[in-house]
Amino acid sequence: MTSASAAPKVVATILPIHSLVASVMAGVGEPTLLVPPQVSPHRVVLRPSQVKALTSADVAFWVGKGLEPKIGKILSNSRDRSVPLMHAPGVTKLKGRSGGIWEGEGEDAHGGHGHGHGHGHDHGAETDPHVWLDPANARAMAKVIARKLSKADPANRERYKANGAKLVQQLTALEAQVSQSLKPLRKRPFIVFHDAYQYFERRFKLSAAGSLLVHTGHAPSAKRMFKIRKKILGSNVVCVFREPQFDGKLAESVVRGTPARVATLDPLGSGLKPGTAAYGKLIRNLASAISNCLKGK
Repeated sequence: MTSASAAPKVVATILPIHSLVASVMAGVGEPTLLVPPQVSPHRVVLRPSQVKALTSADVAFWVGKGLEPKIGKILSNSRDRSVPLMHAPGVTKLKGRSGGIWEGEGEDAHGGHGHGHGHGHDHGAETDPHVWLDPANARAMAKVIARKLSKADPANRERYKANGAKLVQQLTALEAQVSQSLKPLRKRPFIVFHDAYQYFERRFKLSAAGSLLVHTGHAPSAKRMFKIRKKILGSNVVCVFREPQFDGKLAESVVRGTPARVATLDPLGSGLKPGTAAYGKLIRNLASAISNCLKGK
């Protein structure tokens, strides 16, 4: 399809995936980042130029319909060029959590919409799509990225293979480093903005106690807010985390009058420069934010 002097046209939908793809393509070309990290993929409205970038790409790397239903519709007739990394061999997938304040009730459970409608999501009934937040999953993705690029661009196969192997080593070291830094904090409970961090929590054995939202597009009821405050006080929750892609007033409101602190977790890397270093920085930033808040810094 391409030659060594002409890199393939490659698109990656979100910054963490773009970073992995950029690492494998290093020395060959640069992928296009489709969705800016300041925009939640749950709520993105694609411009005509973004649709064109998707449909004209030689290879399009994305997470999957659970996170990006609109992307799935656009790529539905491009299976040979479409690579939903959520379904890559070796990627561990977890079901959405339920029970306690992981589970919605009343209008929280039914007033929003699932991923399939492109709005908020209730992971209790489906697979949690935030698979990139586990470095072990990122390693599996890196191998698939190298294979798919090698197929699309055989002239640069050896470069993709070498870059992919190097990325796997870097991700292994990243996991070990973060695991060591978070080990002393494993039993300290915290609450997240929405249930996006299960893969990170499971990998590093952290103690998340619940989420503020069931659906990213649906505000919690007064009843749910009461339950969250009760959880904060009854379980000695140390931190409640907001996200930069959403209004932070909700987190501030729920901790008012409690000992809990508010800090920010960013699953997409909204403040990061796209490129090969972004994925490692994203994971380290999550670890630092959790560590600093749980330690009271």
